[in-house]
Amino acid sequence: MNQSKTLIFFGNERLLVGSKKDQTPIFDWLINNGWTIKALITSEHTSLSRNYKPSSIILKAEQLNIPVYNPQSSAELSDVINNNPTDMAILVAYGKIVPQDVIDKFKLGIINIHPSLLPKLRGSSPIESALLGNEKSTGVSLMKLVSKMDAGPIFAQDEIELTPFVTKDELYEKIVDKAIGLLKNNLDSIAKGSLHPYDQNEIEATFTLKLNKKDGLLDNLNEEADVLEKKVRAYQNFPKPSINYKNKAIIVLKSHVVESNNDSSQLIIECLNGTYLCIDSLIAPNGKTMSGSDYLRGLVNNKN
Repeated sequence: MNQSKTLIFFGNERLLVGSKKDQTPIFDWLINNGWTIKALITSEHTSLSRNYKPSSIILKAEQLNIPVYNPQSSAELSDVINNNPTDMAILVAYGKIVPQDVIDKFKLGIINIHPSLLPKLRGSSPIESALLGNEKSTGVSLMKLVSKMDAGPIFAQDEIELTPFVTKDELYEKIVDKAIGLLKNNLDSIAKGSLHPYDQNEIEATFTLKLNKKDGLLDNLNEEADVLEKKVRAYQNFPKPSINYKNKAIIVLKSHVVESNNDSSQLIIECLNGTYLCIDSLIAPNGKTMSGSDYLRGLVNNKN
């Protein structure tokens, strides 16, 4: 076994909060490019219920006879590393803080893929926060993990221009492509110890918040339409952007800002300061996906 091409993988690759995307492009790239993954360490909550379905990365690891671990304590995690010694690890959306004594077990460190241009947008929702803010760009950072959240030194970064109206899923795809490009161009050098990281500028650090369900509630009485339109794009899948219309909650899938509410055939919501949001598609209270105009037409027909 080539020790310089051997590593442990932390995480499940779910870089989007609440994403339904259950893919393993980074894990697959490593396997397909000569890297031996000695163990997969996941924080995924498993269940013995019949409805439990393991994530794709666990299924892939099992197919390849890669041991899968879900340590419940620092001591258990330490034992896993001791029993599967490697010089380096990769971490992609692990969801737990890795203690410094565990990080120190790796001669070359744990390499973290973070979906922002650090030190900007540290924390758990960098993709969503990039869409909500007035950032002109975001990106991906390849960094060396430290115990302080997203504060480790950086090996390499790649920038992504934030085009108008880009969605959460579209940005995710761009981030994955950039992440794989960073690994392709830098991981061998990191493994050889020839690429050295540089420190982040703490003065420039910004932080993102952990999202919860209430963040998805679109408050048209207190926010302008352009703010709500950004939330619609940023909060798909979770926390699911929803708005109260005619005393019923609808989940908004796609929307755009309009200048007025003169088009009676469209589902248009008046927002703060005389701004207007047109809902293009939605999930109705009965669970059906439909256009905003079809939903509005149904409400009118039910009155007649």
